[in-house]
Amino acid sequence: VNEKAEVTFRNFEIKSRSRFETITGIQVSLVPWNGFFSIVNKTHFCSTSNGVIFQVDAKRIPLFNPAQQKEVTIPITATGEYLLVVTNCGKDGANLLKGQVAVKQPHGYLPGNKIWTLHWWGWFTLVNAFLSVVWIIAVARFSSTLLYVQKVLTGLVLTTLMEAVVQYVLHQAWNNSGSENSVLFSLA
Repeated sequence: VNEKAEVTFRNFEIKSRSRFETITGIQVSLVPWNGFFSIVNKTHFCSTSNGVIFQVDAKRIPLFNPAQQKEVTIPITATGEYLLVVTNCGKDGANLLKGQVAVKQPHGYLPGNKIWTLHWWGWFTLVNAFLSVVWIIAVARFSSTLLYVQKVLTGLVLTTLMEAVVQYVLHQAWNNSGSENSVLFSLA
């Protein structure tokens, strides 16, 4: 388990109006929301250094240029809300900026409201597996005298167990990798 939160920017692409034009003035940064209006300098938003000071008395805000750096990881040292700020510090305009932003919290990549869902699916899978084993043993012992409804219940028990396992594996993979697995998502 990672003990620190971080934000990773990767695979950013900048498209310009002209396909021959190179955009180099785009800067991306994370600014804490609680101090945004005291940090932002409304007249000059850009910097050429590794970090930018938006106001004279503001703390340094890490930034990166997606035209020059393909992947950047910024550690998050304080809990709170952050704004993703994109500024165009060049002379040319960009028509499109796209990329991936992955937020890794101390528990992993799952959003904070989904981490308890992962734990719930884990416990549900364990309890369901135990009850499924008990049911299968009972069905095996009395297989010659089963009614049709008991056979249907056996199918439902196995379907529920498969659903629980797939949901747990889906959430665990999402927490470890930062993106949902489309195959597991379609199975769930």
